[in-house]
Amino acid sequence: MQPSSQPSQCHHAVQAGGSCSNTGGGGGGGGGGGGGGGNRRRRTTEQDPDERRQKFLERNRAAATRCRQKRKLWVSSLEKKAEELTHTNLQLQNEVTSLRSEVGQLKQILLTHKDCPVTARQRESQGYPSETQKSCTLENQAVDARLLTLHKWKTELDRRI
Repeated sequence: MQPSSQPSQCHHAVQAGGSCSNTGGGGGGGGGGGGGGGNRRRRTTEQDPDERRQKFLERNRAAATRCRQKRKLWVSSLEKKAEELTHTNLQLQNEVTSLRSEVGQLKQILLTHKDCPVTARQRESQGYPSETQKSCTLENQAVDARLLTLHKWKTELDRRI
């Protein structure tokens, strides 16, 4: 019965203490020393709960300290990144404002040169119709639409007759 109880005690020692080197003699095999090994084990198991608890608390404290340190590093890196992104955002907002202002200025320049003869010649050379050509084109389109309507009416009257 002792060999079956030894591995379970060793298993508990591994869970709480991290190793089973202090749990006794020759492994779990042939008994390794008889009653003397069992007495030693009982003494260590009687003292083990307090020692194990202390070791557990020490490891827990160390883990908590590492966790807090890691969290501090993470938070500081997030704060740094947030600061960088805020700075980049402000730069981009300033650039947008500047570009919008430039677009407004360019539109104003275009409006002031709308009726300029140089601008009219440039439009004509690039294939854009001049203002007089535009108005003539619009008038021609209106006349064409009216003629088409009159043609439809005539065709309809011819069919009825």
